[in-house]
This record gives sequence, C-alpha cells and structure tokens, in this order.
Amino acid sequence: MTRPALPNVTTAGKRQSGVGLVELMISIAIGLVLVALVTSYYLSSRQSYQTTVVSSELTDTQRYAMQQLRRQLMLAGYSDSWMHQETVFPGGGGNGMPTFPAGAIVASDKPGELWLRMQGAALADQKTRACNNQQITKNDEIALIRLFVNGDTLECETRFAGNPPPSPLLDGVEAIAFSYLDDSDDFKTYDNSVDWPSVRAIQVDLLIRSATPTYDAPIQQSFQWPGGASKAFTDRYMRSRITRIVTLRNADESE
Repeated sequence: MTRPALPNVTTAGKRQSGVGLVELMISIAIGLVLVALVTSYYLSSRQSYQTTVVSSELTDTQRYAMQQLRRQLMLAGYSDSWMHQETVFPGGGGNGMPTFPAGAIVASDKPGELWLRMQGAALADQKTRACNNQQITKNDEIALIRLFVNGDTLECETRFAGNPPPSPLLDGVEAIAFSYLDDSDDFKTYDNSVDWPSVRAIQVDLLIRSATPTYDAPIQQSFQWPGGASKAFTDRYMRSRITRIVTLRNADESE
C-alpha cells in the first residue's frame, strides 16, 4: 500500500514576514531626525519671538527713561526772575554736593552723577515739580536735583523742603554717563575742566538691561562707553545702549 505524499509545508504555506534589526534601526534614526528638526524649529521660533518681545520692551524702557531725564534737564535753571543767573543761582556747594560756580545750573564731581538747580514757579496753577513729583511751593526757593544710578536702578534725589529720600525712577538701568557741552564747543566729562556756567547741552548715555533672562544660553555682549572704556557681560539678559543730547533751554546766554 502506497502512502500519499505529504504536502511540502515550506512551499505550500505562506512565509512569515517581519522587521529586521537593520530596518528597525533605520526607522528609529529617521524618527529621531524628525523629532530633532521639529524641536529645533520650535526652539528657534520661541527664541525669535522672545527676542522680539524683549527688544520691544527695551525700546519702551529707553523711551521712558529718557522722558524722565529730559523732563528734569529741561527744568534746569528755571526761574521766574529775568535777571542774570549769577544773581538767581549764586555759587555754593558742600554737604555731598559738587561746587556750583555762580550762574551754573548743572554741576558734577562724580562719574554717572548729575546735579541741577531750579526755582519754583510763582503761578499757583503751574507749579514746578521735582523728580519725585514733589511740588516746589516757593518761587524763590532753589531746589537741587541729583540724577544717578544705584545698583541697577535709576534714582533721583531732591534737596529742598525737608530733603526727602532718593526716589527710584526705573529698574534695569545698569549705567549712566553725562557729557557736557560748554563754550569750548566740545562735549566733556565731569573731570575734564568743564566751564559749568556756560554748559548749554548735555549728552546722556544709558545702558539698560532686560527685566528677565532672554537667551537660552549665556552670550557675550560688549558696549563702548564714554571715556574710551567698554562694558562687557556674559549672561542671558538682553541689553541696549541709548545716547541722546538734551539742550538746556534755561541756559544763560547773556554773556
């Protein structure tokens, strides 16, 4: 008796298919590349957005800082008296203040610091105000204003009517510098033989830092500064330097 032949299992059945190790590694590699590209694009977009936002905030901060400084500088030398400024603003100083020659409405003996003098207005509804918004009530009273940076805060100090403590104006101001245009027709620093009574314009330099860290990693930043020095930083904050020239509208031009 002849037995029937058994079917060849290897040829009659279907072959099993699967993923080999090489194919699996290639798939993983492609997936990692895609994830890396998407992550890089996301981080780049986020950094670009953050930089744009902080840059806009710095611009607003610069505008506000210069507005505050300009407001005080435009009041320097104000007086209701139309007489020679040497009579309105006699010489004086001491008690932590620089020496004001007669007729001088601004003076300084330290870098990054400026003192100015003004009188109150006689008109009841148009009183002049100091940098801390305190009203100068007497039109014959001389008020002295000091503008300076303490730490990273722009501050002002007013000396009249009880000498209130310094008032903060703006945070994030890391440095300030003043240069003075006198009759030499050249901008000078405080220690460069400034003829204070003839100063008619002031150059203000500000270095402002963002309120929060901006960059994902520390970056190097360097800024040229008046006097030939430079200020260097390595951190995640964004900074910006601004320079403006303010003309003293109450400067004495009678000579």
